[in-house]
Amino acid sequence: MFDFAELAKLRFAMTSVPEFGGQPGAYEEQWSQWFLERSFFRDFVNRNPRGEKKGQELADAVVLFEDVVLMVQVKAQCGSHEAMAWATEKLLEALKQIKKTHESLVQGKIKTLKNELYGELEFNPSAYPNRIGLIILAHDSEPYVATELVPELLTAGFPIHVFSLKDFAVVASRFDTAADFINLLELRTDI
Repeated sequence: MFDFAELAKLRFAMTSVPEFGGQPGAYEEQWSQWFLERSFFRDFVNRNPRGEKKGQELADAVVLFEDVVLMVQVKAQCGSHEAMAWATEKLLEALKQIKKTHESLVQGKIKTLKNELYGELEFNPSAYPNRIGLIILAHDSEPYVATELVPELLTAGFPIHVFSLKDFAVVASRFDTAADFINLLELRTDI
């Protein structure tokens, strides 16, 4: 089996494996984006796209594939907060951010997304009728059901999936094609 650095060299247009350190939370965000590249390649992953206003971020990542848009928020625990209290707070924060991202995209407030390979790409909301939120939490905790902590996740009007960073790494390695990854999310929505 290849290690991550060897895999990045073999896969078409993957970025380098994230280096440890830097601003708290940025490392986990970069890993989440890198894992998205395993399934979608850089062609479809828009890292930290610009929001409506200059200096504003739309999401930690937006993935456009066929008729699906994935809106991704990553949260990393830094410090010694109680795990469930932290998860609840960050799930609510991420939910609010994803709903704002969804609104900006659906209402056509975002006209372009910048892709690392292709530069500025026009965004047409009607081309992406299937919208999925993805929240990735990087923290150590006992297993929990995110919707029990934050039932509002079920009322967003579109599916929102929550993964730990560790589970997301496993999912991205096992569902390493875009169609498989999206099918997994759709199956989770149906269940």
